[in-house]
Amino acid sequence: MVFELRYHIFTITAIFAALGLSILIGTSIIGNEGLIKEQNKIISNIGENIKKLKEENNELEQSIINLEEKLKNEKMMENELLSILLQNKFSGNKYVLVKSGVVDIKGAEEIFSNAGANLIIRDNLTNINEIKKDHQVIYWNIKADNISKKLKQNALFCNKPDLINLIITLLENKKNECISNNSGI
Repeated sequence: MVFELRYHIFTITAIFAALGLSILIGTSIIGNEGLIKEQNKIISNIGENIKKLKEENNELEQSIINLEEKLKNEKMMENELLSILLQNKFSGNKYVLVKSGVVDIKGAEEIFSNAGANLIIRDNLTNINEIKKDHQVIYWNIKADNISKKLKQNALFCNKPDLINLIITLLENKKNECISNNSGI
């Protein structure tokens, strides 16, 4: 009887151990499936986010292209309007335009030519002998500190970023010259 009881306890213990082990293995297998599903879900969300970002990037690139095209068209229209508005305004004037490397001078020669002016464009001016006596020097976006005293004489400094502001500065200068010439009469 003692012998049977020992087998009976051993059998019951083995059954409970097997049951516990099967529960442990079962939950770990189910847990992995849930984990795999969650990982797949996260990967899917990341894929969707990347797709949305690519679409947004494409839209922004197209917007940039459209804005650049619009800016190009506006610059062309601006140059055409300036040519018409300034026709013969600077008739007979001769300028040497000394510019910094960062300013945009597209269309400047055509605009000044239509305005009746002779324009010579230089990136730098280090020699006074380069300037003809009948030319007015315009320094565009160049600091006066970088220019020798002799080169500064009768020079006009314009530190405005674009061609329209340069032309406005020239028109104001021409207006002031007319006023000073009329007051001296």
